[in-house]
Amino acid sequence: MDAHQFKILSDRLLQRHYAIGLNDTNLVERGVVERYIANGEEPFQAVNDHAIKFDLDRVDKHDTMGRRVGSILTKEDQKSALESLSGNSPLKVRVTATAPGV
Repeated sequence: MDAHQFKILSDRLLQRHYAIGLNDTNLVERGVVERYIANGEEPFQAVNDHAIKFDLDRVDKHDTMGRRVGSILTKEDQKSALESLSGNSPLKVRVTATAPGV
């Protein structure tokens, strides 16, 4: 996955699970993304780092009282975000072709 693809998927995860965009994080910076890629980390892990650092609660998870709760993203959350991207997206085509477990 290249830096552009990493950013697209990170943005989708941020929007879906935290209601913020890539521009609200340091993941907008190419150097930050390239470090994650060089370390073999995936977008969901980068988003988790941001969420933990800033104590973000997921907008899609609530406790029994209806309060938002913090919980980390999983590989399944990333897979779901990837699947939600357009079928013609170069991200989906390339990532699926190179990493079928994503």
